[in-house]
Amino acid sequence: MALGSSWRDEIVRVAKHWPKSFRARLEAGTWHLDGAGDAIQQEFAFCAERVGRELKFPMDENGPVTNFLYRLKVQSSHVVRSQRSRTVRMHGSRIATSEARISIRPLGSAVVEYLSQTEGKRVGAVAAPDWGSTQAAAAKVNREVLERSMIVRALQGLDRTSSASWPDSVVKFSQLQSLQPEYQQAAFPDPFQAPTFDRLNQSAGNWKKIADAAWRKHRDAFLGTCDFWVDAGTDDEIPPAKHERAPNRSTPKGRRGDNTVVERRYVWAAKYLLGLPVKQIAAQDLADPSTVGRVAREILRKANWAKPRKT
Repeated sequence: MALGSSWRDEIVRVAKHWPKSFRARLEAGTWHLDGAGDAIQQEFAFCAERVGRELKFPMDENGPVTNFLYRLKVQSSHVVRSQRSRTVRMHGSRIATSEARISIRPLGSAVVEYLSQTEGKRVGAVAAPDWGSTQAAAAKVNREVLERSMIVRALQGLDRTSSASWPDSVVKFSQLQSLQPEYQQAAFPDPFQAPTFDRLNQSAGNWKKIADAAWRKHRDAFLGTCDFWVDAGTDDEIPPAKHERAPNRSTPKGRRGDNTVVERRYVWAAKYLLGLPVKQIAAQDLADPSTVGRVAREILRKANWAKPRKT
C-alpha cells in the first residue's frame, strides 16, 4: 500500500474496503483480530504502524497494533461490551466466573472515525490496562468502578452544579456507566452435613463441640480451594475490601471526633474533584481541613481519578 502525502486519506480509503466482519476482540488482556484474512490483517498492522508514526505515539513494549487498538477502544463508538459466564468444578466446589469481553467492530469504521477525531489534535499517551487477566486485577476494577459511581452520585446531589462543570473523564464515565465491566466469581461449596446427634449417648455440649470442629474442617477445606490459584503462582492475592466505619458514638462528646458518614465522604471528594479548596469544603461542614483533604484524596486515588490542577 503506497501512501502519498495525504496519509490519512489513503488509510481511510483502504479501511473502507475492509469487510464489516473484520473486528478486534480483547480477552484476558490480549487482542485478537477476526473476520478477515491474513492480507487484511497485515494491512491493518501497516496502518497501525503508520498512524503511530505520524501521530507520534509513545513507544512501548506492546507494539504498534496493540497500542493502536487500545486507543480505538478508548475513543471509538464502535466498541461493544458483553459478559461471558461459565462454571467450572474444582476440588469438589463449583466456581462461577463472569468475564467482561470487549470487541471493536467493524474495525474499518473505527479506524476511519479515529482519524477524523484526531485530525489537527495532539495525541497523548494511553495506558493499556489488563482488566480481567487475574482475579486481583478484576477485583481492583470492580472497586474502582464502585468508587467512581459513588462520586458521580454525590456530584448529582450537589446544589447548583451541572455536568458542564465536571471534568471530562467524569462526564464520559457517567455517560457510559451502564457499560462499565463488572467481574464476578462466585464459588459454591458442597453442602455441609452436620454429624449425627445421639441424644441417648451425647450431651448437647459435647455434640456442639464435634459439630463445630466438623464445620471448621469443611470451611477451611473450601477456602483452601479458593486459594489454589494463588498457591500455584497463577494469580495474585486479592486484598480485603476496606469498609467505611459507621459514626462513632461510643465516646462522649466525640472525644476523637465522629467518624465521617459514608455519604459525606463522597461529597467531599466530589467537591474536591470540582476544584474547591479543602479549607472551603471543611468550613461548609465544620470539619477539620486535614481530615477532609485526606479523605477526599484517598477516595480519588481509589477511583483512579486525577487530582484537580492548581490554578
